[in-house]
Amino acid sequence: TVLFSFIQIYLDKLQDLFNPEAPELKINRDKDGVNFPGIKEHTVESQSHFEELYEDGHQHREIRETKMNPESSRGHAALFIKIKSVPRDDPAGEQRSGKLFLIDLAGYERFSKTGVQEGIMKEEAKTINASLLSLGNCVQGLSEKADHVPWRNAKLTRMLEDAIGGRAKCSIILTAGPSSDHMHETLGTLYFGSRAMAVKT
Repeated sequence: TVLFSFIQIYLDKLQDLFNPEAPELKINRDKDGVNFPGIKEHTVESQSHFEELYEDGHQHREIRETKMNPESSRGHAALFIKIKSVPRDDPAGEQRSGKLFLIDLAGYERFSKTGVQEGIMKEEAKTINASLLSLGNCVQGLSEKADHVPWRNAKLTRMLEDAIGGRAKCSIILTAGPSSDHMHETLGTLYFGSRAMAVKT
C-alpha cells in the first residue's frame, strides 16, 4: 500500500494541499516519529494516479512573480509517501513500513533583488528567510554535535526532525547558477551545503 500526502508551509502555517480549506495542521511527535493528525492521505494505485494527485495538490501552492523568478514559491512544500507491505506468501505476516519525505525549500530572498518591498509578499519573504535561518541553525547544531538543537524554532525544522536528526538516510540537492550577479546567493547556498555535509544521520 502506497499512501501520499502533501503539505505547504506558508507564513509558517501548515496547510494540507489536498484539503486547502481545512484548519491549519498540527505537528505531533510519538514513538513512530513526526506526524500530522487529520492530514488527508490518498492511496496511490499507479504512476499516472500519483501524477494526477500531485497536480491536484500543486495547484494550491502559493506562487507569485518576483524580479528574480517568474514563478517564485512563497512557501516550502513537503511531499510524504508512506509504504506498507506484507509478504506475498504470508499476508498475515509481519508488516513493514517506510517513509519518504521530499521537501522543496523556497529560496532565501534579498529584498533588494526580488523587488519585494511591502504587503503580503514581504511577509512571505520574512517567514521564508526566518525558517531557512532556523534550518541552518539546526544543521549547524547537528554538525557540531551540540547538546541542544533548536528544532522548535520553526514549523519547517520541527517537520524535518526525523529526516535530518533521526535514523533516516538524507540527501540535500543544492541549486546554484553561474551568474556573477548572484554570487552572494551562490556562496550562501554552498556554505549551507558544506555545513550539511558534516551532519551524520
